[in-house]
Amino acid sequence: TIAEDYKNRIKLEGVKIVGSSSIIGSPVGLAQTLYSGVRDFIVLPGRGIKQKSPKLFMVGVGQGTASLCKNTVAGTFGAAHLVTGAFAKIFSVLTADEDFVNERERKMIAQRPRHLVDGVGSGFTQFYFSVFDGAIGVVYQPYKCVRKDGIKGIFKGIYSGVFGTFLKPASGALDIL
Repeated sequence: TIAEDYKNRIKLEGVKIVGSSSIIGSPVGLAQTLYSGVRDFIVLPGRGIKQKSPKLFMVGVGQGTASLCKNTVAGTFGAAHLVTGAFAKIFSVLTADEDFVNERERKMIAQRPRHLVDGVGSGFTQFYFSVFDGAIGVVYQPYKCVRKDGIKGIFKGIYSGVFGTFLKPASGALDIL
């Protein structure tokens, strides 16, 4: 039945996501990044002290502080991105629109950001695509499913259209982060 199909879909995606620890971020990656920043913050000034050079000490303080800040921000945002990405994937799968899921995945792979501005830009592009797809899906999804599966596809199409109206934009909003 349709209900069993959706239950199985949710279970399968849930197991994949939780199993990959994306839902809680990457604890090991976050710990390694934070450790690297803290280590540099301590070790780099220590080199100046060891060589009894105030100049090297000050350079070490600057480099260590910069490393601590950079690694703290990178680790935190990286972990947050994994969590929001996992929820965005769950929302997209719950729409029951394979075309939407596949297109979202294709765009996420093709538009890998190189820096913050790229990331925000591709996030807003994905959000726009999701809102547009959700808005037209109320009418288009039932039509598409009936065309594909005959009259028995009407219920899947109605489900996909109605739930896609808010799940697709929610997925897109999470893709911004």
